[in-house]
Amino acid sequence: MAHPTPASLPDVPAERLLSSFAEVQAALSCSRSTVYKLVREGELTPVKIGGRRYVVTQSMRDYVDRLVKAAVGGRVQVVGAAQK
Repeated sequence: MAHPTPASLPDVPAERLLSSFAEVQAALSCSRSTVYKLVREGELTPVKIGGRRYVVTQSMRDYVDRLVKAAVGGRVQVVGAAQK
């Protein structure tokens, strides 16, 4: 019996739900030690499957959203958007 593909699973987004620490490092353009620090500080949500550790991809997006909000005083601005 074939395993279902991610696209065929109900309520599961096609994007990856988990990212390896190396993928987080590349996505955030930071060092490996910074990724571990962010996990220790609770900024990123880690999970373990077998012997491998991953970061919940949404927690990485949430972290970046918090950084952006803090940088613009709580207001998210879209670069290139028309000013009202």
